[in-house]
Amino acid sequence: MLTRNRSAFTLIEVLVASVILSSVFFAILKLISSNTYQATNLEHSRMMDDLFLSSKACIRSFGYTTGTTATQSLNFGTDNMGCFTGSYDPSLSFTGISLERKNGTETGSTVFWSYFRAENNTGTLKVYNSISDGTEKKDYDFIIGL
Repeated sequence: MLTRNRSAFTLIEVLVASVILSSVFFAILKLISSNTYQATNLEHSRMMDDLFLSSKACIRSFGYTTGTTATQSLNFGTDNMGCFTGSYDPSLSFTGISLERKNGTETGSTVFWSYFRAENNTGTLKVYNSISDGTEKKDYDFIIGL
């Protein structure tokens, strides 16, 4: 009786192992890429929420006693200090609010636009504030007591 010494892998075994390892490798890469994308989106959303809080304080500081008749653009000046309004421009030519961005190795700034209008609301003003970077837009509403 002849016995064979089986000390090496067959070609099929090597191919199956390669497919399994490459599938696991690409799944891990996809997971890392997805997590990076989500972290970037969350940071962007946080910046918009922070900008809303600044916009809200700025709008309240104007001391409106009646609703505004037109949508107003909001800005904090070239150095993002102070706050003032300008007329609404649908082409976004009004100077935006530039915020510094630091995501991992990516640095720079993102420009946002903040628009608002206020409507009379039974002894209060209801303010509709929209913040946009030209691609994404978030809407915020709040009440100013008179």
